[in-house]
Amino acid sequence: MNTKGLALIITFSGLAFILNPAISGIGIPYPLLPGLIFQIWEIPTLVSFLLFGWKIGLPVAGINSFFLLTIYPSMSQPWYWLASFVSVTSMTLGVVIAIKLMSHRSQENHSAPLTKTLPASLALGILLRVVFMAPVMVLILSVLTSPPVALLGVMKFVLPPQAIFNVIVPLYMIPASFLIAKVINKNLKIGKVTI
Repeated sequence: MNTKGLALIITFSGLAFILNPAISGIGIPYPLLPGLIFQIWEIPTLVSFLLFGWKIGLPVAGINSFFLLTIYPSMSQPWYWLASFVSVTSMTLGVVIAIKLMSHRSQENHSAPLTKTLPASLALGILLRVVFMAPVMVLILSVLTSPPVALLGVMKFVLPPQAIFNVIVPLYMIPASFLIAKVINKNLKIGKVTI
Protein backbone atom coordinates (compact mmCIF):
# COMPACT_ATOMS: atom_id res chain seq x y z
CA MET A 1 0.00 0.00 0.00
CA ASN A 2 1.28 3.46 -0.86
CA THR A 3 1.67 6.45 1.44
CA LYS A 4 -1.52 8.10 0.19
CA GLY A 5 -3.54 4.96 1.00
CA LEU A 6 -2.06 4.75 4.49
CA ALA A 7 -2.77 8.44 5.08
CA LEU A 8 -6.40 7.98 4.01
CA ILE A 9 -6.82 4.96 6.29
CA ILE A 10 -5.32 6.86 9.22
CA THR A 11 -7.47 9.94 8.53
CA PHE A 12 -10.79 8.10 8.25
CA SER A 13 -9.95 5.82 11.20
CA GLY A 14 -9.09 8.89 13.27
CA LEU A 15 -12.42 10.48 12.40
CA ALA A 16 -14.22 7.30 13.45
CA PHE A 17 -12.30 7.27 16.76
CA ILE A 18 -13.15 10.89 17.48
CA LEU A 19 -16.86 10.35 16.73
CA ASN A 20 -17.08 7.34 19.06
CA PRO A 21 -19.43 8.21 21.97
CA ALA A 22 -16.76 7.09 24.47
CA ILE A 23 -14.67 10.05 23.26
CA SER A 24 -17.08 12.57 21.72
CA GLY A 25 -20.15 11.91 23.85
CA ILE A 26 -22.20 11.98 20.63
CA GLY A 27 -24.77 9.24 20.80
CA ILE A 28 -28.32 8.50 21.83
CA PRO A 29 -28.97 5.33 23.83
CA TYR A 30 -31.38 2.93 22.19
CA PRO A 31 -34.20 2.59 24.72
CA LEU A 32 -35.14 -0.99 23.79
CA LEU A 33 -31.68 -2.52 24.34
CA PRO A 34 -29.11 -1.21 26.81
CA GLY A 35 -25.65 -1.07 25.30
CA LEU A 36 -26.79 -0.12 21.79
CA ILE A 37 -26.37 3.51 20.84
CA PHE A 38 -27.54 5.52 17.87
CA GLN A 39 -24.17 6.89 16.85
CA ILE A 40 -22.29 8.40 13.96
CA TRP A 41 -18.87 6.74 14.22
CA GLU A 42 -19.61 4.45 11.27
CA ILE A 43 -20.12 7.40 8.89
CA PRO A 44 -16.37 7.95 8.21
CA THR A 45 -16.06 4.23 7.47
CA LEU A 46 -18.93 4.26 4.97
CA VAL A 47 -17.64 7.50 3.41
CA SER A 48 -14.21 5.91 2.94
CA PHE A 49 -15.87 2.95 1.17
CA LEU A 50 -17.87 5.28 -1.08
CA LEU A 51 -14.90 7.44 -2.01
CA PHE A 52 -12.09 4.89 -2.24
CA GLY A 53 -13.61 1.42 -2.28
CA TRP A 54 -12.75 -1.68 -0.29
CA LYS A 55 -8.99 -1.10 -0.33
CA ILE A 56 -9.35 1.87 2.06
CA GLY A 57 -12.78 1.21 3.59
CA LEU A 58 -12.13 -2.32 4.85
CA PRO A 59 -8.97 -1.41 6.83
CA VAL A 60 -10.84 1.59 8.29
CA ALA A 61 -13.66 -0.74 9.42
CA GLY A 62 -11.14 -3.20 10.87
CA ILE A 63 -9.15 -0.54 12.74
CA ASN A 64 -12.34 0.99 14.12
CA SER A 65 -13.48 -2.44 15.30
CA PHE A 66 -10.15 -3.01 17.07
CA PHE A 67 -10.50 0.44 18.65
CA LEU A 68 -13.96 -0.56 19.92
CA LEU A 69 -12.50 -3.71 21.44
CA THR A 70 -10.03 -1.65 23.45
CA ILE A 71 -12.11 1.31 24.67
CA TYR A 72 -15.83 0.98 24.16
CA PRO A 73 -17.73 0.51 27.43
CA SER A 74 -20.65 -1.88 27.05
CA MET A 75 -22.25 -4.96 28.59
CA SER A 76 -21.16 -6.94 25.56
CA GLN A 77 -17.87 -5.05 25.21
CA PRO A 78 -15.72 -8.08 24.36
CA TRP A 79 -18.03 -8.75 21.39
CA TYR A 80 -19.02 -5.24 20.32
CA TRP A 81 -16.10 -5.05 17.89
CA LEU A 82 -17.40 -8.06 15.97
CA ALA A 83 -20.93 -6.67 15.83
CA SER A 84 -19.62 -3.31 14.65
CA PHE A 85 -17.43 -4.82 11.94
CA VAL A 86 -20.17 -7.11 10.62
CA SER A 87 -22.84 -4.40 10.75
CA VAL A 88 -20.86 -1.74 8.88
CA THR A 89 -19.36 -4.08 6.29
CA SER A 90 -22.67 -5.84 5.57
CA MET A 91 -24.46 -2.50 5.25
CA THR A 92 -21.67 -1.27 2.98
CA LEU A 93 -21.89 -4.42 0.87
CA GLY A 94 -25.59 -3.67 0.35
CA VAL A 95 -24.78 -0.09 -0.66
CA VAL A 96 -22.05 -1.20 -3.08
CA ILE A 97 -24.32 -3.82 -4.68
CA ALA A 98 -27.09 -1.24 -5.07
CA ILE A 99 -24.71 1.29 -6.66
CA LYS A 100 -23.39 -1.35 -9.08
CA LEU A 101 -26.92 -2.49 -9.99
CA MET A 102 -28.17 1.05 -10.53
CA SER A 103 -25.07 2.02 -12.55
CA HIS A 104 -25.45 -1.10 -14.67
CA ARG A 105 -29.08 -0.28 -15.33
CA SER A 106 -28.43 3.36 -16.23
CA GLN A 107 -28.68 4.05 -19.96
CA GLU A 108 -25.12 5.21 -20.60
CA ASN A 109 -23.52 2.84 -18.11
CA HIS A 110 -22.41 5.82 -16.01
CA SER A 111 -23.30 6.58 -12.44
CA ALA A 112 -27.01 6.34 -11.78
CA PRO A 113 -28.73 9.43 -10.36
CA LEU A 114 -28.87 9.72 -6.59
CA THR A 115 -32.68 9.55 -6.71
CA LYS A 116 -32.36 5.91 -7.81
CA THR A 117 -29.14 4.98 -6.05
CA LEU A 118 -30.05 6.19 -2.56
CA PRO A 119 -33.35 4.25 -2.19
CA ALA A 120 -31.74 1.09 -3.57
CA SER A 121 -28.75 1.57 -1.25
CA LEU A 122 -31.03 2.04 1.73
CA ALA A 123 -33.05 -1.07 0.90
CA LEU A 124 -30.05 -3.36 0.33
CA GLY A 125 -27.98 -1.79 3.12
CA ILE A 126 -30.77 -2.38 5.63
CA LEU A 127 -31.53 -5.87 4.34
CA LEU A 128 -27.94 -7.10 4.49
CA ARG A 129 -27.27 -5.45 7.86
CA VAL A 130 -30.31 -7.13 9.43
CA VAL A 131 -29.61 -10.52 7.82
CA PHE A 132 -25.90 -10.60 8.70
CA MET A 133 -26.37 -9.26 12.24
CA ALA A 134 -28.96 -11.85 13.30
CA PRO A 135 -26.46 -14.77 13.50
CA VAL A 136 -23.84 -12.50 15.08
CA MET A 137 -26.31 -11.56 17.81
CA VAL A 138 -27.24 -15.22 18.31
CA LEU A 139 -23.53 -16.01 18.73
CA ILE A 140 -23.01 -13.15 21.20
CA LEU A 141 -26.14 -14.08 23.16
CA SER A 142 -25.13 -17.75 23.29
CA VAL A 143 -21.79 -16.76 24.82
CA LEU A 144 -23.31 -14.25 27.28
CA THR A 145 -26.38 -16.27 28.31
CA SER A 146 -26.12 -18.75 31.12
CA PRO A 147 -27.60 -21.35 31.36
CA PRO A 148 -27.95 -22.23 27.67
CA VAL A 149 -31.60 -23.18 28.24
CA ALA A 150 -32.37 -19.49 28.77
CA LEU A 151 -30.99 -18.60 25.32
CA LEU A 152 -34.32 -18.99 23.48
CA GLY A 153 -36.07 -16.75 25.97
CA VAL A 154 -33.35 -14.13 25.72
CA MET A 155 -33.37 -14.29 21.91
CA LYS A 156 -37.14 -13.59 21.82
CA PHE A 157 -36.59 -10.37 23.75
CA VAL A 158 -33.31 -9.25 22.14
CA LEU A 159 -33.43 -10.15 18.44
CA PRO A 160 -36.57 -8.18 17.42
CA PRO A 161 -35.43 -4.87 19.02
CA GLN A 162 -31.93 -5.47 17.68
CA ALA A 163 -33.35 -5.94 14.16
CA ILE A 164 -35.32 -2.68 14.55
CA PHE A 165 -32.09 -0.94 15.60
CA ASN A 166 -30.36 -2.31 12.49
CA VAL A 167 -33.15 -0.90 10.33
CA ILE A 168 -33.04 2.57 11.92
CA VAL A 169 -29.24 3.11 11.85
CA PRO A 170 -28.85 2.87 8.04
CA LEU A 171 -31.79 5.25 7.59
CA TYR A 172 -29.64 8.14 8.81
CA MET A 173 -26.16 6.71 8.23
CA ILE A 174 -26.41 5.98 4.50
CA PRO A 175 -27.92 9.36 3.42
CA ALA A 176 -25.44 11.27 5.62
CA SER A 177 -22.53 9.27 4.17
CA PHE A 178 -23.72 9.86 0.58
CA LEU A 179 -24.00 13.60 1.24
CA ILE A 180 -20.56 13.84 2.85
CA ALA A 181 -18.93 11.75 0.10
CA LYS A 182 -20.53 13.95 -2.59
CA VAL A 183 -19.33 17.15 -0.89
CA ILE A 184 -15.81 15.78 -0.44
CA ASN A 185 -15.67 14.60 -4.06
CA LYS A 186 -17.03 17.91 -5.36
CA ASN A 187 -14.40 19.90 -3.47
CA LEU A 188 -11.40 17.59 -3.79
CA LYS A 189 -12.17 16.06 -7.21
CA ILE A 190 -11.32 12.54 -6.14
CA GLY A 191 -12.81 11.19 -9.33
CA LYS A 192 -13.03 7.56 -8.21
CA VAL A 193 -16.15 8.12 -6.14
CA THR A 194 -18.71 5.34 -6.52
CA ILE A 195 -21.77 7.56 -6.09
